[in-house]
Amino acid sequence: MSDPQGGKQPILNAPGVVRWLLTITLGAHILRMVSGDGLLIPQNVAGEIFFTLAFIPARYVVQVDPSGDLLAAIVSPVGHTLVHGNWIHLLTNLGFLLAFGTPVARRMGPVVFLIFYGLCAAAGAFLFTALSPTQITPLVGASGAIFGLLGAILRVALYPPEGAPPAPFPFNNRRTAFMFAGVYLAINLLMGIAPALFGVDAAIAWEAHLGGFAAGFLLAPFVDGRGRVR
Repeated sequence: MSDPQGGKQPILNAPGVVRWLLTITLGAHILRMVSGDGLLIPQNVAGEIFFTLAFIPARYVVQVDPSGDLLAAIVSPVGHTLVHGNWIHLLTNLGFLLAFGTPVARRMGPVVFLIFYGLCAAAGAFLFTALSPTQITPLVGASGAIFGLLGAILRVALYPPEGAPPAPFPFNNRRTAFMFAGVYLAINLLMGIAPALFGVDAAIAWEAHLGGFAAGFLLAPFVDGRGRVR
């Protein structure tokens, strides 16, 4: 990825906003793991925090917990990105956040990037709700937001702004970008339909992935700081 001065930066030389987001997400998971043993805060308080951050579609259809529904309904569309099922889930998402978030944050700047990240997370959560409106199993993880970052990179690759630096490999040309995104989406959809094939015990919220990806692809023209995508 080229910088405005024409030099080259490695993709893993992440902007500050990405590093902070990685740190906060990792810290939230560590705090949850420690709190689960009652070492820092009571277990019941840790449980309340978890269910406030986790996204539950049924909250928007029926009252699951009247005492906490309002705060959770406001917070959880984005807050669920801070909650992960296990270390593998967390580290996988952090790796993709670093890879996809770095080039996107360089194009948008920190404030717009955070807004964009949150919108993609919310879009994924609400598509999940539209397709599973009475679901009470919590939706957790940053995958929807990360798929939004992938959608933004693909949009820039397919419709690069005139005079703007290209997206990083493999998104530096349309063919490889389309192939990479297609394979990545296909794998995640397959994981959602048949997670056992990949050795995954929990259900994969492919709906949230698809919603985040669509939001990122569609919103990219309005927030790309390196030029409007046409």
